[in-house]
Amino acid sequence: MIRKLRCEAATIIIGAAIWTGCLSPVEAQNPQCPTRPLGDSTNACASTAFVQNAVADIIPVAAACDGVTDDTTVIAAAIAAAPAGAKLQLPQGVCLVSGSGSAIFTLTKPVNIWGVGTTTSTNGTTLAIAAGVPTTRDLFLITGVVDTTTRGYSFREFNVISNGGGAVGKNVFHFDSTAGTTTNFAEVLIERIFAQNLASAGGSSVFLNNGIGTNTNGGQFNFTIRLNFLGGGVKSSQTGDSIRIQDNIINTANAGVIINQVSGAGNFQVIGNSLTAAAGGVVVNCGFFPIIAFNIFEQQVTNTEANNSIIDFIGSCATIEGGAIIYNQIQSAASLGDPTLIRIAAASRVKIEGNRLGCPAAYVANIITAAATGTFFGRSNEIDVGCSALLTDSS
Repeated sequence: MIRKLRCEAATIIIGAAIWTGCLSPVEAQNPQCPTRPLGDSTNACASTAFVQNAVADIIPVAAACDGVTDDTTVIAAAIAAAPAGAKLQLPQGVCLVSGSGSAIFTLTKPVNIWGVGTTTSTNGTTLAIAAGVPTTRDLFLITGVVDTTTRGYSFREFNVISNGGGAVGKNVFHFDSTAGTTTNFAEVLIERIFAQNLASAGGSSVFLNNGIGTNTNGGQFNFTIRLNFLGGGVKSSQTGDSIRIQDNIINTANAGVIINQVSGAGNFQVIGNSLTAAAGGVVVNCGFFPIIAFNIFEQQVTNTEANNSIIDFIGSCATIEGGAIIYNQIQSAASLGDPTLIRIAAASRVKIEGNRLGCPAAYVANIITAAATGTFFGRSNEIDVGCSALLTDSS
């Protein structure tokens, strides 16, 4: 006797690869979490794969995107009508948006908002924030559902600019978990977005906002932010585990990346980016074992960071436990106030290894303060003539 298996259509997206086909009920289990159905996952087993239901709709958004018509209402209606997990396809062209209140678009369910590319404003998809939009209004405010974990948001392949050329908008992507005590976001992808600095004049390109830690779980988990141009940088406030900032260009008047994690959270990675930031390249306030690796830091404007540092392990909300600053190129142009390249304060067991440290003049460019304990400053760091390091007895 031959038993026929029921066929279940499925689409599996892993990274840039998309597979569509027929799965048996056994195969239709989530390949990342075999004990869970397709479309479900946990923090423990799905940090980089995005698996979604095969029947997720691809919905073309019927916006004019002619650079003249205000497309806010049409796009907002498409978001509101879309089922959870749907992919909204923005058209080619310039979509003028304005909105009202605190956000142009508010998202309460996981959807995938994709454009057709970032090549140019006419050949790709561009969200142009209208002149006059206040610097208190987000482009995307993602609130989810109070005291619920929502998974699977993605944003890909579009530009975000200021239409009038002036400073507008607050945060481009604002994930807000401050309502309730267990509101969480997980498995989120932000990829191939060009976010102009003027379009987040009042905030950041990406803001992971868990407030002052009311949600002790951390609010945001398993975020991948990669291959973007981020003119407003990335800011986190009391986030959870596994935040990965990878292969981006970050050129901003803000701090490039602010790391601030809830007590016990870790694995915040800043890897392979090119950073030019006025208020510090990476500023770490608290977290467990942050990894800063394979980046290029170029200080090209006067540093406005509180301690005049490019990488600053401050430990302002809690002592930073562990961490690695490895294989980066860190340098400053001349006549910019001689910024500290690496500063370690309230942190323990930080490894500094294999970096190239470039100074425009002779000064103490690397400071390990008395508040640091167990810092390892390796011999493999390449230090330009003129650079020197101030190490304490604890290092």
